[in-house]
Amino acid sequence: MLDDKLKLFLFSCLLIFIFSIGSAAFARDDLSDRLIKVPNRQLAVVKIIDDARAEYADCENALKCSSVIKRRDKAIAANLENANFTNWIGRIKTLDTTSDGDAIVRIQAFKTSIDVGTWNNSLSDVMDETLIKNGSKMYDRLAEMEIDDLVVFSGRFIREGSLTEAGNARAPHFIVRFSDVRWPVLDDTMPKEKAAK
Repeated sequence: MLDDKLKLFLFSCLLIFIFSIGSAAFARDDLSDRLIKVPNRQLAVVKIIDDARAEYADCENALKCSSVIKRRDKAIAANLENANFTNWIGRIKTLDTTSDGDAIVRIQAFKTSIDVGTWNNSLSDVMDETLIKNGSKMYDRLAEMEIDDLVVFSGRFIREGSLTEAGNARAPHFIVRFSDVRWPVLDDTMPKEKAAK
């Protein structure tokens, strides 16, 4: 009988221990999120895109829908200086290479469904030159990163890359030319080996 009580006690302790570890990890992730200061221009652009998505969903015909996208793009341009953005926050969603070995990168803006990134092939990229060259400093830095890493990124908007207007409105994928992608420094919430790079 004592053995059963001891087993029950040990099992209860194990459950409490597992729960406390999970809660601590959750609290750490939540703390990291609360420490992040998203730039005002990023917040403004995200709001423009979210508002246009809602308006597009309610528009009555194709002509009105198309006008929603045109107004959105003008509003985004008005919030950016020469289409440039600096120190935006997001998470890496794609890290891949072309057949030539250049980097394909897609980053999701922090806590949104909006993503920005390079073209995903050399042919589409001939004019825009968004792919990150193998051997460049940025390429070498990206090679040390992983999917879902939190990053600070800067660059220049080139165009929206969806195949359809509906895709452009609902889940826009903006083609950008990155000038910088790096890990943020978040005090002791960022792993030391990553924060140091």
